[in-house]
Amino acid sequence: MKIPSLKTGLLKLGDIIKQNMVASLNKQTSAKATGALGRSIGYEVDITDTTFQLKRTMLTYGNYVDSGVKGTANVKGIPDNRSLFPIGQFKHKVINQDSGLPYPVRMTIARDGLKPKPFLATSIDSVLKSQGKDIIGEASAKGAQEIVKENLEATVKVTA
Repeated sequence: MKIPSLKTGLLKLGDIIKQNMVASLNKQTSAKATGALGRSIGYEVDITDTTFQLKRTMLTYGNYVDSGVKGTANVKGIPDNRSLFPIGQFKHKVINQDSGLPYPVRMTIARDGLKPKPFLATSIDSVLKSQGKDIIGEASAKGAQEIVKENLEATVKVTA
């Protein structure tokens, strides 16, 4: 079933959630951050016969930024209940060189861990508590009108 207004409404909601996530990341990260994580956040709508889903895409390490990671020395291993996922755990003394980070940085992060910087659930909650409900409500109402119109056009034939 095609309901353009629901897809459009969900994409609009995803865009607002992304903006909120990027703003939250920018507040919590250092000036040295490249912005790659924020640029990687995206939303797409997955439509089946019975559901509409708003799916987030993002670089995997964003989950660890949100939840934090305990280091091998367990220095920053304090979970934050605002994080979407449970805190992770580094198992090796050095992060993989594929990360692109210099060796001393990879070693220090693996040893000390990463303090949680919750931005996923907090951003979603913030948007849904503000304009999110209105966007979903408006899109749902328009979607219902589209369904009725589509069904009427398919079943009712007017002859003169």
